[in-house]
Amino acid sequence: MLINYIFMEKLPEEIELNENGDLEKENFRDQFAHPEKIRFGESSFDAWDIHPSGEEKEVPVLFVSGWGLTPRTYEEGIYEYVKAGRRVLAFSSPAEEAKSDQVRTDDYPPAQVHHANAILTLIEAKNLNKVDIIAHSEGCINVAIAAEMAPDLFRHFVLVAPPDLTEKESRLNIIKQSSRNSRGLRKELDAVSKKIAGDLATREEKEQYVKEEERYERAEKDVSSWLRERGYIKGLWESTNSVVTSHILRDLKAEGGHGISIVSGVDDEMVSMKKLQTQDTSDLGIDGFYSVKGGHSNIYRQPEQFAYLAAHALGALEEKYAKIPPPPSQ
Repeated sequence: MLINYIFMEKLPEEIELNENGDLEKENFRDQFAHPEKIRFGESSFDAWDIHPSGEEKEVPVLFVSGWGLTPRTYEEGIYEYVKAGRRVLAFSSPAEEAKSDQVRTDDYPPAQVHHANAILTLIEAKNLNKVDIIAHSEGCINVAIAAEMAPDLFRHFVLVAPPDLTEKESRLNIIKQSSRNSRGLRKELDAVSKKIAGDLATREEKEQYVKEEERYERAEKDVSSWLRERGYIKGLWESTNSVVTSHILRDLKAEGGHGISIVSGVDDEMVSMKKLQTQDTSDLGIDGFYSVKGGHSNIYRQPEQFAYLAAHALGALEEKYAKIPPPPSQ
């Protein structure tokens, strides 16, 4: 049975945040401004490795971005994880032309395997034995494939707006939904812009608009750059070949010790809440299902809420599995 949480304006209180707000923010900005290069075959990709100012939890978080996006779009959300005492790693996916020596499989589309290999490369480069995952949209697919390749490297998973948990979508349908999502966000921002121009917006609406406009422009820049590098049609076609992750989740749960929670918005244009709630997912062994107000992009549109909730979901998995004895070694 899934655990259903309704997101309210009052956020969970279980997470103890660092009280040195300004100092923590300054420390974060300094680290975020200086990504490093990780070798990937004959090429490289940008990676972020950010430590909190105070005591950090034992297992770091690896954040995996959604389709066409980089960690820069999610900057405020990543800060929420750092505030929660997490060391956070993130990366920009390398171009498909870059070759690596990592694990290969013919079971999934090459573009998805390519991103999964980048995840494994980053973990190896950082000499990590285990990571927790917070992933968004297509990043959920990428990390599921990586976890199937090397399950011992992963502990708990918080999947935000996983796009293919219920069924495999056609490529054209994914492209159409993605376009609708982008147009809807642009329409919302334009509506607020008109209110501001007509001096009808409240102070709070103006402040929120400035933040969301900046985040939207960052996301738009990320996607445009990503498609330009790969060729627009080629980039769209290869990276929208959906993979149903449900069978991977079943295998992970069967092995034992992996916690899995889902965060999904009731207004998500790309992930049908109706399908999620009506499909029998009990055999997936999902530990927590957070049904929240918002759409597919809210993790970077409203990071103070969505990212905070993802951090809370991860903390809940830690607490739950700390009480469960580990499975016997084979």
